[in-house]
This record gives sequence, structure tokens and C-alpha cells, in this order.
Amino acid sequence: MTETGQETFYEVVNPKAFISRELYGSYTKAGDWKDGVISSVMRRMSKNLDPYTKESIKYKWMVLDGDVDPDWIESMNSVMDDSKILTLVSQDRIELTSSMRMLIEIGHLRTATPATVSRGGVLFVNETDIGFKPFWDTWLEGFTKESGNDIARGVFYFAYNQFLSEANWEEVRAYSPVATIVPLSCVQNLCSLLRQFYFDYKEKKDKEKKDKENKASYYFASIRGTPKEDEIKLILEAFFIYAMMWSVGGSLTDDRRPFSQMIKRRSKVRFPETGSCFAYF
Repeated sequence: MTETGQETFYEVVNPKAFISRELYGSYTKAGDWKDGVISSVMRRMSKNLDPYTKESIKYKWMVLDGDVDPDWIESMNSVMDDSKILTLVSQDRIELTSSMRMLIEIGHLRTATPATVSRGGVLFVNETDIGFKPFWDTWLEGFTKESGNDIARGVFYFAYNQFLSEANWEEVRAYSPVATIVPLSCVQNLCSLLRQFYFDYKEKKDKEKKDKENKASYYFASIRGTPKEDEIKLILEAFFIYAMMWSVGGSLTDDRRPFSQMIKRRSKVRFPETGSCFAYF
């Protein structure tokens, strides 16, 4: 929303990581009131306290990322109904103002009471319908802006289609991991590894070029359109393969052999005929 000109701030809280008094506040032994995590954030948002003092802030979101539990959600019922007021044990009342929004992200509603469900708008997102491609597209766009490298973007884009497109993922899904894995988590790990590999390599090459020419220089910009570009593309694809091997294939045991064969079959990077890809990378 910030990108559309509506400056937006948000706070993410995992309510399952705290007990009730740590979320909503409690009295100390000295009889003083001490705000909890949720009450503190809501108070600052409602009264435009730091860091929400800028007049340009259009919306303030509180994201509660954790499964619904009666121990903590019941206190939020008054926030979600027409009054939009959080009432604390201290009798303080914190208003959910017109600029504030609340989003509760959960995995299920098994422990939610009818009072909670009836007060909120429920949006069900089926993981299998959306998949991990939106995350990948967003990450790749952000990576391109951060790196400014269209060469890397092109290599990673085609490598994704080569190895992780919907049709190819069906082959990966057939493998049996040692423990249940979430496809989105695999892709998140892949992206983290890929980013680290790229920027470590870039930093090394920029330093080598600077030491050689005795001035600041950017390696990837210098090899564009030269024979060296094809060599670099192969290295970047190798980064993707290595990241995929351990983010997707790292949890495999008996199926490492067919996974390795799939990698070798689709990759431009040449592997020895014998042994698995895990033995050489």
C-alpha cells in the first residue's frame, strides 16, 4: 500500500509466543501498570505515538501471526465487534481508530469459538491453489531491484522454470522426504541461499577488479556483452542448482538418487557420470 502512495506501517506479533499478561499487560508487585505487547502496540498506534507520529501515515496494521487460542483471542472480541475497543484489566480502553487495521493469520479455526468467528471476516486461502510462485515472483522482483543485475535475473528466471515450474514440481512432490516439508518453506530457503551466494560472489569479484584496476569497479557491468558473460551465467545457474539441492533435496533419503538424476538431466552444468550431484557440489 505504501507503493501506491498510502504510507503504511505494520507490526507483526506471534500471540502464541506470550502468555496472556504479557500480551495485554498486568500490574507489577509495586502496583504499577505495565503494558503488554499487544496493548503497547495498539496504544501507540491509537494515540499516534512514536514511531507513528508522521502525519503522512495513512494506515497502521497489526498482524497477529499465530493460531487462534481462547486464552488470548477472547480479549480481542470487543476489538472485533462494533465498539472496536480493547478493554484492559487496568480499565484502560484503547480504541481501534479508523486508520488502524487488524489481521489475524492462522493455520486453522479448530479452537476458535463462535463468538470469535462471527466477529471477523474469514478469508480462506488454499495453499495448493496459490502455491509458491507469487512468493518467487515477489522475491525475484526485489532481488532485481537490489542487485540491479538483469543477467542474474534472467538466469534465475529460466532456472526456476526449468526446475520448479508447476509441471516439474509434480515430479519433486512424488519423492519421499524424511519429514514432512512445506513447498513454500523450500522456496524461501532456496531464495535465502541464492541471495547469499550471489552477493558473496559479487563482493569477491568487485574487490578483485578494484584491486586490479586500482579504482572502484563493478564486475557484472564490465562483462556484459563479452564472452565472459556465458561463463558467469553458468556459475549463476550453478548457484541455483546448489541452493535447490539442499533446500528441496536436503530432506530426501531413499529418493536422493532419482532427484540427482533429475538435476543432471535438466542442468546445463555438467556433472560426472558416476555418483550423485550431492557428492560434487
